[in-house]
Amino acid sequence: MTGYTTPLKIEYWDRALWYFTAASQPSDLPERLSGFALPMLVITGDPDMIVPTADSGRFEGTLPNARLVIIPQAGYVPHEEYTDRFIKEVEESLRQTWNVER
Repeated sequence: MTGYTTPLKIEYWDRALWYFTAASQPSDLPERLSGFALPMLVITGDPDMIVPTADSGRFEGTLPNARLVIIPQAGYVPHEEYTDRFIKEVEESLRQTWNVER
């Protein structure tokens, strides 16, 4: 837990996050997504208050070889809140896509 709380103790961390976010620039990535040919696994939690679940769901329809997994009640950090389920989904995707066994 200290990995999360330590940065929050730095003076002006919130201001730095604000400036970092405000400095983000638009890109043409959304228009280029259909050209991504590699298989992709998109895992999201629901509800996710930072990246809405519906936004993650758009990848499945936009990326030609994407598979969407929604982990209920996992929020923004499904890999931490439901680690076993997250790993299971990643391993299953590796098996199906690349024939990789653990």
